[in-house]
Amino acid sequence: MSILTAADILQAALKLPASERLRISLELSDSVSPDRLWSEEDPELAGELNRRSAAYESGEMTSSTWDEVNARLIEQLKQAKTQH
Repeated sequence: MSILTAADILQAALKLPASERLRISLELSDSVSPDRLWSEEDPELAGELNRRSAAYESGEMTSSTWDEVNARLIEQLKQAKTQH
């Protein structure tokens, strides 16, 4: 029995219909503990979050809606796919 690598799994997943890829991406996203992503015990991450928060509050940085972010991500994925 061979062990699948992340690259093997990704390659297989990319062959699935878009609806299945979306379902898998959402399940993977939900499986990641928010506590592990946003730990204040990580000084580098805390510093970056503080920097971004200050930039937003000062007007130096703006926010985006989910639809805007999603559209940018889809465009980046399309561009990455055409480069391979």
